[in-house]
Amino acid sequence: MTTTRQETQNAQREPERTCAACRRRAPASELLRWVLDADRTPSVDLERRRPGRGAWLHATPSCLALGPRALRRAFKSDVSISGAAFDERLRRASNARFATLLRRARRAGAVRAGEVAAERAMTGGEGKLLVVATDAWELSGRPWVREAVARGAAVAWGRSTEVPGEFPGLGEQVLAVLDERLSLALSRVPALGGLPAGAPAESLNSEVG
Repeated sequence: MTTTRQETQNAQREPERTCAACRRRAPASELLRWVLDADRTPSVDLERRRPGRGAWLHATPSCLALGPRALRRAFKSDVSISGAAFDERLRRASNARFATLLRRARRAGAVRAGEVAAERAMTGGEGKLLVVATDAWELSGRPWVREAVARGAAVAWGRSTEVPGEFPGLGEQVLAVLDERLSLALSRVPALGGLPAGAPAESLNSEVG
């Protein structure tokens, strides 16, 4: 997706944080904030709004692999969480964040659902982001889907065969999001969940959501 001048200025003003795993500093939007629950179990705070002290991690496989140990060091506490539980919390938080953003777009009337409506929005320039269910492999060869993927305006997320509420598209295989701000936020969720950004057409039938 194209970065606007305003987005560039906002990035320049954005505070930086230090990753607890690799110790490198980065803009807060590129890191995951973790907080401790009442039972001293770490939970990811994707919206960065929960009260209390936070620890930060890069949303990369290498840093996330060190997550449990890095959080113990950052919180100076005997944080107890297995690697599997750590990954599951991150997956659930990412799904919840994606669903919340997509619901906001729907309430704003900024979603075009279904193949015909999504294609019209994306080819007409109204659509800012294409969301394709990961089991919608038959759409991967569509020229308009490939074009969206090529310019970084597509993400694969969820499965259209899941019960309503599980896939944020509520059963649709493909959606076009029209709002620029919400599209940008949605496009960042896969990376924040430690998943590859974008939706390579050849992998639309793999489960990433």
